[in-house]
Amino acid sequence: MKKRCLFCEKEFFTYKKEQKFCNNKCKDFYQSGKNHYNWKGGKHQRKDGYTLISVGNGKRNFEHRLIIERFLGRKLKSTEQIHHLNGIRDDNRIENLALLDSSKHERNTLVKLQAERIRELEGVIRVVS
Repeated sequence: MKKRCLFCEKEFFTYKKEQKFCNNKCKDFYQSGKNHYNWKGGKHQRKDGYTLISVGNGKRNFEHRLIIERFLGRKLKSTEQIHHLNGIRDDNRIENLALLDSSKHERNTLVKLQAERIRELEGVIRVVS
């Protein structure tokens, strides 16, 4: 039976009705990454609320870390941690993210950061009024 490969569109001969690719390389490439039927833009939502992004070679990284790295223009150190000021783990707007050194992590809890952010916003409201 003569068929056409779904990936490279070459014609090939087969005896199997269900065969759709001329070889395994075409099949693997067609069904992986962006070509996979269930591709969701490389984003994955974890059960704990954090969002992971595919960064290539089967590796994923936290979206909030990637956003801070892009904002700073450098890679984060392993001792640096990111906190979501409003406590919503998938709210990765730059104004909602705070960069902390892990040595200061115990002193700077999320509650303290939220109180500081509220004071900042109250100051902005006073200036605008």
